Amino acid sequence: MESPEHYTAVWNARYAEFLTRGFPEANARVMASEAAASQILAESRSRLGLPPAIAAPAERKLRMAKGDALGLIVMGGLSLVLGACTFDWSTAVIGGIIGAFGVMELAGYRRYLTRQPQAREFLVGSQLGVLVLILGYCAWKLYGPVKPESTSTLDALKELGADGSEFGAMAAGIEHMVYLAVAGVSLIYQGGLALYYWRKTDE
Repeated sequence: MESPEHYTAVWNARYAEFLTRGFPEANARVMASEAAASQILAESRSRLGLPPAIAAPAERKLRMAKGDALGLIVMGGLSLVLGACTFDWSTAVIGGIIGAFGVMELAGYRRYLTRQPQAREFLVGSQLGVLVLILGYCAWKLYGPVKPESTSTLDALKELGADGSEFGAMAAGIEHMVYLAVAGVSLIYQGGLALYYWRKTDE
């Protein structure tokens, strides 16, 4: 049985370590308590000849959150720049929103690592936000106003001997399948990741 003095010494050492690493004082206290309890347990199991208990660090539990967040930020930033350069403001706005959700996810990941409140809300909310945005965009493309074919396109089809109406129907069918596929993939990926974040942040 470990003495209270030993636990206190371990706690003080870990507390000082977390403060040195820049964690807020309140968070450092909580993390020091968890680290000290884990070390005491490992020492006790070692004396009993038992293997150490393996606990996945917080960084490993949600390490994909950092990569996903950075991916959203890069993708959103590129779309924002591309839209601004081509004066396609809808693309620029959507890119900006996607980048903002990436920043939100990254903030949630950092909150989770430092035991700050609302980490779950930031992580889950970012994925649900991206999901709603993608589903809304796909719905607009599928059921919004139909853009007529340009005169130049119709003239080119006539020169090739193709029927403009048949080509339009085929192109519309392909576009329909593409946007349905995008919506389905997003529902599985963003929805699944939101559920994963919800469960992991409750551990």
